[in-house]
Amino acid sequence: MLSGEEDPVEEEANRGHLSLPSMYHELSNRRKDILLELLAESETLQKVLETAKSADVNFVKDKHSKWLNLYEKFLEINTSYQALLSPDAIKIDQSQLKHERDRFENIKLSICSWFSNNKPDDTRSRISHFSGRSGRSNMSALSSSKLRESTRKAEILERQAALEEEEKLEEEKLKLKFKEERLKLKTEIRVSDAKSKVIEDLEKNMLYDDEVEHDIKVTRQKEKYVLPESPIKIVHESENGLLKMTQELNKPKVEIIKFTGNPMEYKRFVRQFDAKVNKNTDSYDEKINYLLQFTTGEAYKIALGYSHLNARVGYNATMKEFEDRYGDPDIVANSYVKKALEWPIVKDDPKALDSYSIFLMECQYAIENV
Repeated sequence: MLSGEEDPVEEEANRGHLSLPSMYHELSNRRKDILLELLAESETLQKVLETAKSADVNFVKDKHSKWLNLYEKFLEINTSYQALLSPDAIKIDQSQLKHERDRFENIKLSICSWFSNNKPDDTRSRISHFSGRSGRSNMSALSSSKLRESTRKAEILERQAALEEEEKLEEEKLKLKFKEERLKLKTEIRVSDAKSKVIEDLEKNMLYDDEVEHDIKVTRQKEKYVLPESPIKIVHESENGLLKMTQELNKPKVEIIKFTGNPMEYKRFVRQFDAKVNKNTDSYDEKINYLLQFTTGEAYKIALGYSHLNARVGYNATMKEFEDRYGDPDIVANSYVKKALEWPIVKDDPKALDSYSIFLMECQYAIENV
């Protein structure tokens, strides 16, 4: 391959098939230099063969020896160079060197022809024997060299493939790491926003606690002065009594959930107890017994302690103690805030995030109505 023709290694690099370190450039340049020197020596040897006579055998031998050394050196470096190329690049390189290889084969044929025509039979026999032995030796050396370079090329290709796989794996790991960090940050931002909203709602509602308590007192006072219902209205309501009773009997049975002493469950328990017990009995003995039945834990211990008193006194004392311990707006609000702040960190889990969202909604409505 002479100057002006594209180097297959550079062509491979331009396509992105391999990198082009300094060793590739060095092999390419050395091969070009030796090829130019070999071509010049081939031209000189060809002229010598055309003009030399039988008396110039030693002179021809010297020229042939010099040419042969350059030719073997070229074959060796060419083998090393092509070991670094892909199969397609090797075909291109061999195609580009076809003219030079044909010229070298013609030189070898010319040399054999010249020695055959300018030496006695015994000398020709020795030359032929030497040439055959030298050729076999050179071919054996070249085969060994080619095998070594082929093995070396296979090892380089394996390392290159392993390096590419490792590079891809590291890129995937890095992408996953960044994705995980982004999801983590998004989750922390959402949780922080939710907690901030709950705290803001609590602060707003706590400012209106006094006003709400005042409104309740005013409403209760008004209820004391409601005028008696007219006889016509009483008769009308009595006519609808059977219908209401039927409706009550057809309602599904509602179980009272036992109260454990959790301030967040207190309002629900009082509402259920009023609906199922207080509205259906005026007996304080029954009320205190139901209270013992539907409480557990700390709440049960409080009810049990007051159950030794008179039924009416014990029931009222128990409900007052419950209201002070579990119904105070500040206590209820603090319970919701504590649970919200202690909520486990929610990562990339839609169900967990939805559960936390429902709890925050419960916080908002509970605080608005304490």
